[in-house]
Formats: sequence, C-alpha cells, structure tokens
Amino acid sequence: YKSCSISEDNTPDLGRICIDIATTLSFGNRNEGRLGLHADPAGGHWLYNFYWQKCELRVLASDATLPGVRKNDGRYFFADVKVADVISRHHDKFR
Repeated sequence: YKSCSISEDNTPDLGRICIDIATTLSFGNRNEGRLGLHADPAGGHWLYNFYWQKCELRVLASDATLPGVRKNDGRYFFADVKVADVISRHHDKFR
C-alpha cells in the first residue's frame, strides 16, 4: 500500500478516473492498454474535447472503416500502447 496525499489541488476528475479504469482493464486483458471510445453527439464539444485534449486520446480518422454496421461520424477515439502508458502513469501516484 502506497500512501498518497490527496488534496483539492491534485485530485483527479471522475472522467479521467474512468478512462484510467478502462485502460487498466485493457492491460489486465492483455490488450496493452489499447481502447476505443465514441464521443456521443449528445456530449457536444465538451465530451469531444475532453477525450481529445484532457485525456489525450487519438482521434480515429473519419474515413476509417469500423467493424460491423456502424458509420464513422468522426467522433471515435482510441488509445494505442503509447497513449495507454501515459494515461496509466498519470494515475500511478493514486494507486
């Protein structure tokens, strides 16, 4: 158990914690942290910018083909191995 001092200044927000949990599950499932997310249009610009700027996820090219019958609306994001490592390390101090 590592001791961690959490204050109002260094408390992570719930959204980033959720992304960290998804990344951790991906590591646990031997997917090297890789994941994909969709920014639902109902989330507006806020959700898109949250994934892109705050979480630093990569934007999937809008002309990329998706498996199944889904259409790519340009609001898909992903974390590759490098991004997943950054996400994971960001929250290491809270583990």
